[in-house]
Amino acid sequence: MSAVLPVPAAAPRIHLADVLVRALLVLAGAGLALFLLAPMAAIFIRAVQDNNGNYVGFVHFANYFSTPALARSVWNSVWVSLAVTVITVPAAFIFAYALTRSCMPFRGTLRLVALIPLLAPSLLPAIAFIQWFGNQGALKWLMGGVSIYGAPGIIMSEVFNCFPHALMIMIVALALADGRLYEAADALGTRRARKFFTITVPSCKYGLISAATVVFTYAISDFGAVHSAIRNLCVRDGTVRELVAADGSSGELARGDSSIGQLCRRDRTISDIGSGHGSVGDLCTRDGA
Repeated sequence: MSAVLPVPAAAPRIHLADVLVRALLVLAGAGLALFLLAPMAAIFIRAVQDNNGNYVGFVHFANYFSTPALARSVWNSVWVSLAVTVITVPAAFIFAYALTRSCMPFRGTLRLVALIPLLAPSLLPAIAFIQWFGNQGALKWLMGGVSIYGAPGIIMSEVFNCFPHALMIMIVALALADGRLYEAADALGTRRARKFFTITVPSCKYGLISAATVVFTYAISDFGAVHSAIRNLCVRDGTVRELVAADGSSGELARGDSSIGQLCRRDRTISDIGSGHGSVGDLCTRDGA
């Protein structure tokens, strides 16, 4: 009876490609830690110190969250972003549906025109809308007495900015729909409306969710359109009394039509919002506010 000797397991071979992939992952992680985590850590360290560099704990956080205008500013940001999402996503879906499911002429040209806002900075549409529909705009009468400054201008600008992003997502979602489902529906004599609601919309649900998420995130984090609307509000009205709270400590857009609540803190200048006239107190004194 012969004995069976165990076969020694072969040592795993290390391939050069595996080494390169792991090295690249390590470099990517180190770069992420250096350029993302390090600045965030520096900001957090500075947030728990006073102007002299002394440790004060979470005093600044407590003061910030106790600001009365904070809740209002958060609500303004949320509802403006929701309004932009509700307008942009259906419009992008309809436009993408026309580009992919119709035989209309100049589809390629219309698609390129719709993607042009990708090449423009976010503050450019706000400036353009204000020039057209502002107090001195040639098309001011089209607003029907509604002021472009504030929420209307911000929403219009953000819709213009977010439309191409949502459009690209919806074009891809519609292009990837399964054509066999439409063939089966045609063989069964299904009506167009039923095919739309039972095949097209369900097949694009993930695209709709992705587009809504992208648009909402873009709108709530963008500052270009808001900055332009605030700057022109100061320039057109000639005063910042509407931007400064009663105690003079924080600025908030009047009438609750801003996507950011606090604009100025105590002892801060308003040069960042386009005035360049010195401190808030000095400008309010000049304007009589």
